[in-house]
Amino acid sequence: MTRRLGLLALLCLAACAAPAAGPPTPAATPAASPAEYRLQPGDEIEVLFDDVPDLNLRQAIRSDGRISMPLVPDQAAAGRGVAELRRALVEAYRGQLVHPDITVVLRHAEANRVFVGGEVNLQGAEPLDAPLTAARAIILAQGLKPTADASQVLLIRTDATGRSVGRTLDLSRVLDGDPQGADVALEPFDVVFVPTSPIARIDRFVDQYIRQILPAQPSFLYQINSGSGHP
Repeated sequence: MTRRLGLLALLCLAACAAPAAGPPTPAATPAASPAEYRLQPGDEIEVLFDDVPDLNLRQAIRSDGRISMPLVPDQAAAGRGVAELRRALVEAYRGQLVHPDITVVLRHAEANRVFVGGEVNLQGAEPLDAPLTAARAIILAQGLKPTADASQVLLIRTDATGRSVGRTLDLSRVLDGDPQGADVALEPFDVVFVPTSPIARIDRFVDQYIRQILPAQPSFLYQINSGSGHP
C-alpha cells in the first residue's frame, strides 16, 4: 500500500511539473505573390522555339493588342501574362509542330510607367522599373509646388475591367520625412495627381477676380485672404 501511494505521488509530481500543452503553432502563411504583369501594347517580347529556332522572333505588341506569328493566325497578347501567352502559343502551334516547345520572354515593358501631374514641379511619366510609391514618384517629379495640398493627393488606377477608380491619399506626413507616414505602392499606368491647396485656390480667386477688377484696396484684399475682419 505504501509503495502504491508513493508511485501515485511521483506520477502526480511529474504531471504537475510538465509544462501545459499550448495551442498548436499555426503554420506560417506564405506571402502573397505580386500580381503577374499583364502585357500591354508597345511591350517588346521575344518568342523562342527550342526545336525550330528558325521561327524565333522578337517584336512589339501592336496597338490592337496582337502579335503576328509565322504559320498561325495573329495572336492576342495584350492583357495576358507571359505564362498565359506561352500557353496560348503552344495550343496554336499544336497543329503545326509535333511537340511545340515555346518560351516567351518580356524584353521591354513599354507600359511600366506611372504618371504624375498637378502641383508638382515636373509633370509627366516616371518609369516603373523598380518598386515605386506615390511619395517617391512625387519626389522624382522634383517635389511639390508651394500651392500643393499633400493631404488630398488623388491616385487613379485602372482595374481589371478597364474602369478607372480614384482614391485620395494623405501623403503630408511621409513627404515631411515622417517614417510612420502612410504611402502606397504604385502599379503600371497609375496616375498620381496633386491638387491645389484651399489657401492657394482662395489666393488665385482673389488675384483673378478681385485684384484685376477692383482698384487697389490692400486692406480689403488682406481681410479676404486672412478670412477675418470686415471690409
